[in-house]
Amino acid sequence: MLLTQVVEHLSPLFLFAIIITGITAHLLYNKLGTGLNHIPGPFWAGFSDFYRLCIVWGRRPERWHIQLHTNYGDIVRIGPRTVICSSNKAAKKIYALNAGYVKVCQRLCSEDFNC
Repeated sequence: MLLTQVVEHLSPLFLFAIIITGITAHLLYNKLGTGLNHIPGPFWAGFSDFYRLCIVWGRRPERWHIQLHTNYGDIVRIGPRTVICSSNKAAKKIYALNAGYVKVCQRLCSEDFNC
């Protein structure tokens, strides 16, 4: 009720500016605030997973991954919170103790398994 009264008194241009500012802040946080900005990769891939969606939609993302590894090296950032590696040395660097990367269990875990 209070929110509807406040929204009625604000101009549509002001609401549009607030929405654009929020979206811009979110995209900049994805690019710079996730702790992965030091990992090389395509410029637009750091902002949103939409870039990766467009590549996968092309039906051959593995070719894109190979090209990224030839351009950027063993570790490549392909999304705001997504990194791929192409060699055992890169995987050892990521999964080493105190490497600074957060590891995520990708499979369903039950009480019988330690993930």
